[in-house]
Amino acid sequence: MLNGISAVTTGQIHINQGRECEDYTELDLERKDYVMTAVADGHSSQKHFRSDRGSQFAAEAAKESIYEYMNDYNRFVEAYNYDKQYLINRIIKMTISKWHIKINEDVDMNPITQNEIDKYLDNDFDIENISSIYDTTLAVGVMSQECSFGFLIGDGSFVVIDKNGKMNTPIDNIENKNHKKTLSDDEAYNNFTTYFSDEMPFAIMISTSGLYNSFIDKKDFLDYNYSIATELGSLNTIDDKINMEEKLGEQFEEKSKQGSQDDISMSIIFNSDNYDGIIKNLENMKKIQEIDNEINYSKEKIKIFELNNEQILSQKNENNENIEKLASEKQELEKLNIDLNNYELIDIKDLSEASLKAVELVSSKKADIVMKGLVDTSIVLKAVLNKEIGLRTGNVLSHTGVFAVEGYNRLFFITDAAMNIDPDLNTKKQIIENAVRLARALDIEEPKVAVLCAKEKVNPKMPDTVDAKELEEMYKRGEIKNCIVGGPFALDNAVSEEAAKHKGIDHPVAGKADVLLVPDIEAGNIFYKSMTFFAKAESAGLVLGAKAPIVLTSRADSDVTKLNSIALGVLAASKND
Repeated sequence: MLNGISAVTTGQIHINQGRECEDYTELDLERKDYVMTAVADGHSSQKHFRSDRGSQFAAEAAKESIYEYMNDYNRFVEAYNYDKQYLINRIIKMTISKWHIKINEDVDMNPITQNEIDKYLDNDFDIENISSIYDTTLAVGVMSQECSFGFLIGDGSFVVIDKNGKMNTPIDNIENKNHKKTLSDDEAYNNFTTYFSDEMPFAIMISTSGLYNSFIDKKDFLDYNYSIATELGSLNTIDDKINMEEKLGEQFEEKSKQGSQDDISMSIIFNSDNYDGIIKNLENMKKIQEIDNEINYSKEKIKIFELNNEQILSQKNENNENIEKLASEKQELEKLNIDLNNYELIDIKDLSEASLKAVELVSSKKADIVMKGLVDTSIVLKAVLNKEIGLRTGNVLSHTGVFAVEGYNRLFFITDAAMNIDPDLNTKKQIIENAVRLARALDIEEPKVAVLCAKEKVNPKMPDTVDAKELEEMYKRGEIKNCIVGGPFALDNAVSEEAAKHKGIDHPVAGKADVLLVPDIEAGNIFYKSMTFFAKAESAGLVLGAKAPIVLTSRADSDVTKLNSIALGVLAASKND
């Protein structure tokens, strides 16, 4: 007995927007010689604001066209056997024609209102292309004893299960170049794809894209179709069919929520008389599919195992290289009479974990300083700022570089070239205080601080000059202690007494600055690296403001710079107040 079921559910996105479902299904189970089904998917965009009616008209037009041709069944079969493609093309043409007729009738009865145009089209409305506002896709399937066929335009799915229980997609518009074509296209007739069979399959299962797009891939989608097919033989009564349709509707609702968010519809026509004959084949196909899944799973496990073996081998080689490197370093240390037994080596591969461990050792007083190695600065600082084991004090963290420049009789402290991007007035105050503490650790009792700007005069259009003058006033009020602060200063009159004299600047800091406060990180970074690469100055660098000094050097810094920074960190830690 030829039979059929269908189910339609409104998509989650349409529920959220308060819009009607734009899918529509049509089943014709009243004919003695054939069954047919149609599924249409109206468009969701604003310019297709009557597509819910358009999908209904399309499905109805297909049903009516098929009836007109197949009502005289024997004559239809004769024509089908003579030229099936020509015959089905005629049905497609009639379907398109009837769809346009139904649209025109609807417009006559329900004219397009100005409110609709204003709401959906912003007055951009082409009366010559009235069908576009009703636009939809369409999939149609027909089954009979002598012949079965189908046709589709758009992105719907067309699944056939043959009499042996084998599943296939003879019209696969997911992979077809015309899958984005629709019924209102000028070339709609030429964009239909067709399916023919001279024998009756077990089932034809058609659905809208909302269902397909709710699955990870085509395989999962077909597995779902298969699971539905195994239940078709039990649909013996009207109640059975109603219960099955309700079950599908509930499943579609959940799949829409979790998947496509779109309307979902499916319609199935099937030969229940053939079910008993193919159920074993269906079960075997299911077992074969399960075996294939196991095989594929095993293959993936083998790939993972091979990959892991490669990783293990690579790790082994890396460890061997590390052992050789450490052995070489041990030999060098032995030459220097350094006993490695006095030191604990903690080997942690993960950079974040290694940084946390280093910070923990310092915060627990098992180590005195933290040094950044081949680790991103952000990883180290995240560990430093860890709420539980970090080194935060509530003070601003800032970087200070110490430079020994040829031709000068003093060290220069440059801050901040690495931490604070665009410091405000209060942040600059704390940056000065951090640098002053470091200078005093190097026995500079009263460091002279020059607040650097592009010029030495205050200009309201240059905020950094205003900050510089305010920092000097804060020093004079006793808010910044243990140093002398002056600004604004251009670089030349901050470090050269002769330059300051030429410009007539009389200030205790002029030409005698120890600490050079830069306005922002860009100026500081350029200045810092200019000193390194152009002036060939020896340097060291620390991050200050934490509970312990943090040695923060660039990976491009020389071994000498790194050694100097360690020594500076040790000195700062020993005099940490």
